[in-house]
Amino acid sequence: MTDYSSERPIVVGLGELLWDCFGDSRRPGGAPANVAFQANQLGCRGVVCSRVGDDPLGRELIDFLDGQGLETRWVQRDVRHPTGTVTVDASRADHPEYTIHEGAAWDHLEFNGDLEDLMSRASAVCFGSLAQRSPASRETIHRALTAATGANGSRDSVDSGEDAAVEDATAADATFAERKATLGERKATLGEREATLGERKATLGRSDRGCLVVCDVNLRQHWFDRATIERSLAAANAVKLNEHEVVVLAELLAAESAEPIAFAHAVRQRYDVETVCVTRAERGCLMIAGDETVDSLGVPVEVADAVGAGDAFTAAWIFGQLQGWPLERQAKLANRVGAMVAASRGAMPPLADEFARLIHE
Repeated sequence: MTDYSSERPIVVGLGELLWDCFGDSRRPGGAPANVAFQANQLGCRGVVCSRVGDDPLGRELIDFLDGQGLETRWVQRDVRHPTGTVTVDASRADHPEYTIHEGAAWDHLEFNGDLEDLMSRASAVCFGSLAQRSPASRETIHRALTAATGANGSRDSVDSGEDAAVEDATAADATFAERKATLGERKATLGEREATLGERKATLGRSDRGCLVVCDVNLRQHWFDRATIERSLAAANAVKLNEHEVVVLAELLAAESAEPIAFAHAVRQRYDVETVCVTRAERGCLMIAGDETVDSLGVPVEVADAVGAGDAFTAAWIFGQLQGWPLERQAKLANRVGAMVAASRGAMPPLADEFARLIHE
């Protein structure tokens, strides 16, 4: 297992962990879990917060995460409900379709002291709409977000024996300078940086302690409603959605325009969101923050399957924000990371070495 450095910012994927089932094969998945996995490959400390069944599929997922160097302490075990599965129709590689089965363990995520403790120390958390389809997980997610954004004081490492390392984001002189964050067993490092948290381009909004809260909307089937979406947008300081989701939400929220930039500004104003990102598949993305709008071109790639590509994009975007990078650089890395995953099979391909090279270019 990876030897975790206490200097690595903690990025939490909060929500579903499941199996993506492709005919006679299956691969680990779930959008928040994918984000945590890719954040870990990028050099952060990715942590999956979810719930699986106390069954062979659940144990296999936990063994997979362990084998990839992710901690599994915050993956709850459920003796009453099975590990979640999704049937994926990847007949169109660039546009997979999902059938998300009900009654999964991740529909019953519980809030407890371990989760509260983790969230109070997180540098970033990513959540979406799907895991909020059940009242139990919905309330757990929002209690966890409150713990992430409302806690002040110590930001010690999650493990009690580790030294404090992820500094309080309200301290203006806290820096990421001269860090060497080990990427697994590789010698590649995140390098020496001198970017103070106070100089971040991605201002961290309502969070009293500087936790970046990212809502990756991730609309699936009929598992969303206006109340859930509005509550999620209001809880976030950064929002990511694709251009199809812009059209759906513009109607759902009675927005004046479904044009992506106009809609992004409306979301920012109505829900007090700092940054909005609209992805456009092979055409890249738009990032809107304050008076700045970045239109970043996509990366041409032969798509193997697009499952998890958007989540990899989100992880890279989070990474760039935590480094204090300008929007243009955030977008460039996110586009390239997403393209790499789209060119691979499954949502969690091993690409840490490739990501390290991108970061240092």
